Amino acid sequence: MRKILVVDDDFAFATTISVILKNEVTQVITVYNVAGAKKAVEDHQNEIVLVCTDLEMPDGTGFDLLAFVKESRLDIPVIIISGRDDPRYEKKALELGVIEYIDKSSIRPNDFRLKIRSLLGE
Repeated sequence: MRKILVVDDDFAFATTISVILKNEVTQVITVYNVAGAKKAVEDHQNEIVLVCTDLEMPDGTGFDLLAFVKESRLDIPVIIISGRDDPRYEKKALELGVIEYIDKSSIRPNDFRLKIRSLLGE
């Protein structure tokens, strides 16, 4: 079963992204912090095909989650969706292995769906 993990401490934004993605995979798992994301990755590591995470959350960062995925030796691609439209953060994210860095304010539902399909090889 293919799943996308959505991680964002902004409940409304996480819900919106989850709704946008619900037709792209069998299931969207939505969590609101890094600890919940790590547990979801552990519990569903063979089913998660993509992680979409916020950059900054109260208990950590998207970079922390990316490091956890890599340290767990999992081949799960990670996208950061952030309100920080700053080239330095984007550069750091890409250097650390994020496959895409997206500014929250630029998300358009149809374009986002197409980008996800492309990243998933569909």
